[in-house]
This record gives sequence, C-alpha cells and structure tokens, in this order.
Amino acid sequence: AQKSEQVTHGARARNAVYSPDGNTVLFITTENGQTQIRTLDLKTKQIQFVINSGLGNRYESVVFENQNQILATKFDADGKSQLYRIDVQSKVENLVNLNLKQIRFIKKTNNSYYFVSAENGVNNVYVSHDLKSAKAITHVLSGIWSFEVSPEEKTIWGSLLTGSGFR
Repeated sequence: AQKSEQVTHGARARNAVYSPDGNTVLFITTENGQTQIRTLDLKTKQIQFVINSGLGNRYESVVFENQNQILATKFDADGKSQLYRIDVQSKVENLVNLNLKQIRFIKKTNNSYYFVSAENGVNNVYVSHDLKSAKAITHVLSGIWSFEVSPEEKTIWGSLLTGSGFR
C-alpha cells in the first residue's frame, strides 16, 4: 500500500519537482510571508535552504536546469514576473534575459523549457531550447494558465480561459 510521509513542519510546501538524477526534490515554501526555494534529499530526508525571495517578491515555479542550477519564475513587488537562474552551491540568483513579458510556470521536458509568457498581451505557451531565445507554440486570444507537455513533446494540455471560466 502507498504511504504518505510529512517532510515539512510549519512551512507550506508546493511545486515539487525531481532533480535530473531522481535523488532530490526541489520545492517552494511559504513561511513568514516570504517564499523560499528548498531541496529535499530523498535518501537522508534532509531539507536544505537554497534561497529566499525577499520581502515583496514571490517565487512561483521552479525546475532543475541541471544538478547545480535551478530555474525559477519570480514576481517582484510590482507584479512583474521574470525567469531567474540560481546556483545551488553559491546561492546566487541571476536574471535569464529572454526579453519576454510575464514569464510564468516554467517546466522542463527532455531538453526543452516550456513556460507561459504574456508577450502578446495574453498568456501563451513558449518553448526555449537554449534559454537565449524562445518561440510561441500556442496562439490563443484569452490566455493559458496551468499546462503540461507530453513526454514526446507533441501535445500540450492546458487550462484555457474562456468567457465561461477555465476550460
């Protein structure tokens, strides 16, 4: 039978993703009104703090770029969301300059990065293979929020905003 095990205490955890080697889980916590990125070692059950968003800022989604680097979308105090690269060891955060508006919901499938951007005024799904350029792969007029990409990268399932709510 499947079993649940509590791993955090006092911190609301969300957005868990596995590391490339499957030995670590990356996740976001909210504690004292701020968001933090943390890792959980699946063998030792040890939780490590990586970085804090700072007051007025909020991490929304995270993925491992590789074993040593994390990609995270973060809102600033003005509501602007951008993509950042964080070095796990040095804990240094640097802006990934894709020159797109409101980058949110980062995902990694195989060697491709998928995310939502409001570059054309509404949320559409974009793909980047090098984190230097990206192209839109949806062209909806009302916006896509949460989504998932199939393992073979041929299908996207998403929540589309319609006049009757999300569909």
